[in-house]
Amino acid sequence: MRTIKKQSTKKKNAFKSITVTLPATTPLTPDLIDRLDTFFSTIDAHHLRDHLMAFLLGWLYHEHDSLPFDFKEFVGEFEMLMDVLKAAERPGF
Repeated sequence: MRTIKKQSTKKKNAFKSITVTLPATTPLTPDLIDRLDTFFSTIDAHHLRDHLMAFLLGWLYHEHDSLPFDFKEFVGEFEMLMDVLKAAERPGF
C-alpha cells in the first residue's frame, strides 16, 4: 500500500488536506493526482461530459458504416470515462 497526502486546491471543499491509501500497484502517482485535481478544479464536468457525448454521437452519425474493429473496447472505455465525469458532477467531489 502507498499513502498519498494531498492538499486540496478546491475552494468549495471543507477539508484542507486528504490522505488516501492506494494499492502499491496503482497507476495514480502524486503528479497524476495533482493533474487530476487541477483538471477537476478548472473544468465543469457536466459540460465536458455533454460535449464528449455530442462529439461521439456526431462521429457515429457520420461513420456508422465504417466503425473501427475495436469499437466495442472503445465504447467500454468511453463509458468508464463518462462514469468518472458523472461522479465529478456530484456535490463534494
